[in-house]
Amino acid sequence: MKTKSLGNSNKKSSFKFPHVALAALLGFGAAGGWFYYESHNVPTVVTSNSTNLYSENLFAQMSKLGQVSNVQPMAGELLAWTMLINGQPQVVFTTKDEKVVITGNAFDTATMDSVSLPILQKAQQGGAPANSTGVAAPTGGNVAVDFAEIVGKWDKEVPPSISLLDKLKGAKEGNASAVDTLYIVFDPRCSNCHDAYRATRKYVEKGFSIKWIPTTLLGKHEEGAKLAAAVLRDPKQLERAFSKDPNIVVNPTPEEKKALEENVQFLTEATVQSTGSQTIAVPTAFYLNKKTGEPKMTTGLSDESILEMIFGKI
Repeated sequence: MKTKSLGNSNKKSSFKFPHVALAALLGFGAAGGWFYYESHNVPTVVTSNSTNLYSENLFAQMSKLGQVSNVQPMAGELLAWTMLINGQPQVVFTTKDEKVVITGNAFDTATMDSVSLPILQKAQQGGAPANSTGVAAPTGGNVAVDFAEIVGKWDKEVPPSISLLDKLKGAKEGNASAVDTLYIVFDPRCSNCHDAYRATRKYVEKGFSIKWIPTTLLGKHEEGAKLAAAVLRDPKQLERAFSKDPNIVVNPTPEEKKALEENVQFLTEATVQSTGSQTIAVPTAFYLNKKTGEPKMTTGLSDESILEMIFGKI
C-alpha cells in the first residue's frame, strides 16, 4: 500500500500502533475531510421536508440532536445542517445515504478556505431560531464567533489517540497537559508549515501549548531527516529548523530515525482511516475538541479562522 504526500509517493513503514488507538482516530475524520461548498436558497427555519433534500426519518433523527434551523446541499453529495445544540448554533453534515453524521470544519479543496465557518457565523450573527426545547439560547444581535474548541476543563480519561500523540517525539512549546495541547505534524522544509508556525506565534505568546511533531513527508528522506532530527535532539532549534538553517543539521541516530518513522506512520494511519485518502498533507493538526469531547484533525493552519476555531479570538 502506498500513500501520496504532496505529489511524492512514500511507502508506509512497518511501525504499528495499538488497535485501540487506531480505532480512536476515527474521531478525527470530520475535520480532516475537505468538502467543497455550493450555496443554495433554502428555508431559514426548517419544520418539515419541503425541500425533498432528506427523508423524514433523517430529519427526525437529526432533531434528536437539537433544533434544526437550516439545511443546504453541498458538493460531495453532503447536506449541511445548521442546528441549535445545547443552546449553541452548530453546523454538522450528513452523507447522501443518510448513514453518517459528520462534525467539524469543511474546506474548499481549491482554496483550502473554510466553507463551514461562514455558515456558522451567519447563524450566530443572525440569531438562533425560537427556543422550543427549554435550553437557553442566543437571542440575536451580533454574536462574536469564538469557538475556542481546545479551551475548557477536562476531567475525563484522556482519549487513546491524544495519549499517543503526547508520546510521539517532537518539540513542545509550553507545558500544558496532553488534552490542552495542539499537536502539529509537519515537515521543516514545508512552506505551508512555515506559514503555520508564524501564524501560531501570537497564540504561544498568550500561553497556549503546541507540540510540533517533525516528519520527512516531502521526500528525500536522508536530507529531510538531518533537519527533522535536529528538532528531536534539541527542541530549542525549532525556529531555526523552520528557516532551514544548515548550521543545525545533524546525522540522525537510529533512535531518531525510528521516531521520525513513527511520526510519519501516525499521520499516514490517521489520514487514511479518517478520510480514506492516500494523500498525506502537512501541516496537519490534532487536538481534543472540548466542545464535543472528541479528538479532532484539521488542516489549513495558516488560515486565521481555523486558529480562532481552535484557540478562540485573542
